[in-house]
This record gives sequence, C-alpha cells and structure tokens, in this order.
Amino acid sequence: MPQLVVPKSCVSKTVQLCHFIVILSLSLSGSPRVLISQLKKQSSVEVGEEWQHFDFSPEESPGSSVLTYSYRVTCDQFYYGAQCSELCKPRDDKFGHYTCTQNGTKSCLDGWGGSYCDEGELSRDHLPDQYRSLRLF
Repeated sequence: MPQLVVPKSCVSKTVQLCHFIVILSLSLSGSPRVLISQLKKQSSVEVGEEWQHFDFSPEESPGSSVLTYSYRVTCDQFYYGAQCSELCKPRDDKFGHYTCTQNGTKSCLDGWGGSYCDEGELSRDHLPDQYRSLRLF
C-alpha cells in the first residue's frame, strides 16, 4: 500500500542581535539601534505543540556569545492538518450542523448527517410522542 507523504511547512526566520542606544527622551522602540549580527535561515518545520530549540553564535566572533531561542508552529483557530490547510469551523445553521474534533474532522450534531451535516436524520427518538408509532420511510 502506498504511503502518503505530507510535506513539512517551510519557514524563514531572521534573528538579529542589536545594540539599542537609549536616549532618555525616547522610548526603546524609538531609539536608534546598531546591528551587531544577524542570522537568516530557511528550514522545514513540523506543525505541532512541541517547541524547537536552537543556538545561534555570531560568525564574526564565534564562542563569544550564544543566543538560544525557541519557536513552534501552530495552526490558527479553526485550521487543522500538517500545513494548517484544513478548515473546520463549528456551526449550527442552514449550511451545516456540526462541531469539530481535535484533528479537524466534522462531527455532526444529534439528528444530522451527510458530508456537511446538513441532512436531517429522522428517527423515532426525535419525534413527538404522538408520531412515534407511525411508520417512517
């Protein structure tokens, strides 16, 4: 059986080490800065809750200092999958009646079925008492 290979997400990151010249009348964001060193790297990462840890040493002065940083890639709300490309937003209206599982699969609300959970499922349990003895088609 062929195995489905899901490509990893690609991320570009730039890490800059700067020296801020603090002027008392300016906030830190408005203060001039001097770029000491920078790292630009492109790599593939997996979407998930686990943090990725990295160390960065400036090439100009190896061994003098190390910047340790961590990051993770997570999906925005309502997006799922290896590349966050699967959308599942719970709804209960004329376009569907469902919630979403942890992996983004639609889970129809009681009494609803179909691909978009927009087809009513008639069952005796959902009928008023006076109609439960009728034959359902």
